[in-house]
Amino acid sequence: MRALILSAALAATTLAGCAGMSARDQRIASGAVIGGVVGSAVTGSGTGAAVGAIAGGLLGAEVDNRRDDRRYDDARRRYDECRRYYSRRECDNRRY
Repeated sequence: MRALILSAALAATTLAGCAGMSARDQRIASGAVIGGVVGSAVTGSGTGAAVGAIAGGLLGAEVDNRRDDRRYDDARRRYDECRRYYSRRECDNRRY
């Protein structure tokens, strides 16, 4: 019972500590944590955890970059669609 309470308190503290982070930082941190756990489980050593954390952090950063690229492409597509039917002034004032 004591271990369960300690685990719950540790999880709550960890989640509260991530509240002020940006979405990008949260993705990178969660990738690093997941990579570290998987690396440790697979190799059973600290070196595997470190390599997994680095790989997970890089993967989290790449996911964030691709998400930004998709947002830009989507906004650009919607702007081009607007320009097919409306003037530039009308489309520039819209929010994409």
